[in-house]
Amino acid sequence: MEKSQYEFACIRYIPNIVTGEFLNVGVVLFCPSSNLLIGQFVKKTSRVSRLFPGFNSGLYREMIKYLDETIKAESGNIRDQILIPVESGLTSIMNRILIPDDSSYQLGPIGIGLTSSPQRELPRLFDRMVGSRSAEKTSGSKTEEKVWETFQKVIIESKQSDSFVRYTPKTPLVKPFDHTIKNGRIHVFEPVNFRMKSESKITEKAFNWVGTGDVIQKKDSEIGKLYFLVSDPPENGMRSAYDKALEILDVTSIDHEIIPESQADMLPRIVDKITDH
Repeated sequence: MEKSQYEFACIRYIPNIVTGEFLNVGVVLFCPSSNLLIGQFVKKTSRVSRLFPGFNSGLYREMIKYLDETIKAESGNIRDQILIPVESGLTSIMNRILIPDDSSYQLGPIGIGLTSSPQRELPRLFDRMVGSRSAEKTSGSKTEEKVWETFQKVIIESKQSDSFVRYTPKTPLVKPFDHTIKNGRIHVFEPVNFRMKSESKITEKAFNWVGTGDVIQKKDSEIGKLYFLVSDPPENGMRSAYDKALEILDVTSIDHEIIPESQADMLPRIVDKITDH
């Protein structure tokens, strides 16, 4: 059976922007080839209130109802090609529904996959990303930033900070990159955190980045190379999962290089090589 590409993302409940703790409370999926936008959400409030003292269950129910109803309405618009062009991608579509700001409900990173049945894929994603294995709150919303801080330190010391600029890819399937250098083509430096408690989440993140690299290779000729700035191995018995994740990253089709935190001092030499050409 022929498979179609789809995009998905979690809906995060973030009660405190400062601490960055969040809980995945839903998943949305968009399949461009079938003009399909669908979502699944945590309706019961007991799970969320157990994790976050002071949780407002009434406001939560209102938000989940709003998301559920609005996504169904927007799905009809997409199907009929009203208001929203299908080629806009999941990020653009969801930005109409869930305005990106500092509110307690935010769209998580975009993932990409292939499926022969988007309707069957959604509950599988929900179980994996939001189900019982994801029931504990996560303080990982800023972990990529923490990985970047390690590399940024050596960049600041070498007085190369001004070399980096933000770049928005030519395809809406890929989010903007905060740390890039342009010299002829775009060189992307992307922090990736693998210090996680779940082997499945480590593997999933690696596969997501493989998919992202493949999409960039096909959709944006401006990007010449992707540098994965990866965290050091986790200290919780996940070393084998970490090593597997690095092997997975290495199969992406775009020209790439993997640089662990422990080798952050390599970065200034790489930047010099790019900017000197």
